[in-house]
Amino acid sequence: MTATTRCPIRRRKPNDITPRVPGVFILFYNISMNTQFFTGAGDGGESKIGGKTYGKDDAVFKVLGAMDSVNALLGFCRVESAPQAIPALREIGNTILKIQEIIFIAQAECAARAFGVSDNTRKILESHIAFLEETIHVIDKKMPTLTQFIIPGGSELSARFELARVEARRAERSIAGVRERLALSSEFLTFWNRLSSVLFALARYANHAKGILEEHPSY
Repeated sequence: MTATTRCPIRRRKPNDITPRVPGVFILFYNISMNTQFFTGAGDGGESKIGGKTYGKDDAVFKVLGAMDSVNALLGFCRVESAPQAIPALREIGNTILKIQEIIFIAQAECAARAFGVSDNTRKILESHIAFLEETIHVIDKKMPTLTQFIIPGGSELSARFELARVEARRAERSIAGVRERLALSSEFLTFWNRLSSVLFALARYANHAKGILEEHPSY
C-alpha cells in the first residue's frame, strides 16, 4: 500500500524533509506498508472463516481472545525477568517462553476444532501438562509451606505473574463454556487448569528469590 500526499513546503535546511501544513509539521512522504495490518472485512462485527460467517461475539472468539490475553501478559512477565540481577529469575524467562509456545498450540487446536480445520499436529499433549507440573514441583521444593492466602504484590515481576494468573483463570472459565461444542480433550482442559497454578507458583517464587516476605490478609 502506498500513500502520497502533497502539501506546501516551507523554506528549510537541506536535510529537513518535513513538509509544512500551516501550524503543524507532519511527515507526509511515500509510505510503503509491507504488512497488511487490516482488511476491513470484519468492520461489520462478523468474521468469515472457511466460507462461514461468525459473529465476533461468538464464544469461540472470546476463548481465543482470552488465550491471547494470557500470552500477552506472559510477554509482559518475560521482559521483566530479563534484567533481573538474580540468575534464577532471569532463567524464568525461558520457562515463560516455553509456556507461550504451548499457548499458541492451544489456540491452533481450539481454532481448528471450531472452524472445521483438519489439523492433528497442533494439540495439547500430556507432555505439555507434565512440563507445567514439573515446574510447579521444582518451585514448591524451594518455597515455604503455604498456610494462608497471599496478598498480590511485593515485586514487579510477582505482580505481573498474578495478573497473568487471573487472566488464565478467566480463559479456563471461557474454555469450560465451549468444551462440549468443540469436543475439547481432557488434556486441553487440564493444561489450562495447571497453567494458573504454575503462574501462582512463579509469582511466589519471584518474591521469595528476592527475599521479599509474603503478605497475608489480616481478617
